[in-house]
Amino acid sequence: MWALSAKGSMRNISDEQALEFVSPFIGKAISRVWQGNGSAIFLEVGELTENKGELTIMIEWSWRVESFDEIIFGSFSDPSEFSENLDLLVGLTLNEISFQSRLPEVVVALSDDKWLCSFSTVEGDPEWALISPKNTLLSSKGSLGFE
Repeated sequence: MWALSAKGSMRNISDEQALEFVSPFIGKAISRVWQGNGSAIFLEVGELTENKGELTIMIEWSWRVESFDEIIFGSFSDPSEFSENLDLLVGLTLNEISFQSRLPEVVVALSDDKWLCSFSTVEGDPEWALISPKNTLLSSKGSLGFE
């Protein structure tokens, strides 16, 4: 599992800087999807090196995969179907990453009309991160920032 350091060392950035950070990964395929502890999920984007993608999308809990007209599955779906459901995302293309809500949540638009959305329901900050070899982008205290 990824270990994130204390969020106190975060450097706030603008929405434009966040979009600039994710733009090199748009159009790349989801190479691997895996489950961490509990309902945490990881999407590896682009070329894999030692099972890690060029970008890792991590959501710890409270997430769902949507189509245009329904929730396909999510963090509270039947755990026995997790592996099969997560496999549906492998090979899809990353179309867009956006940030929504006053306390920024991540929305990942994929090909085949699928979206992965975080929506934290516990105290504190939304529990997601976009991890590249150079930076980790996350949401803390109502702002986007690099760790």
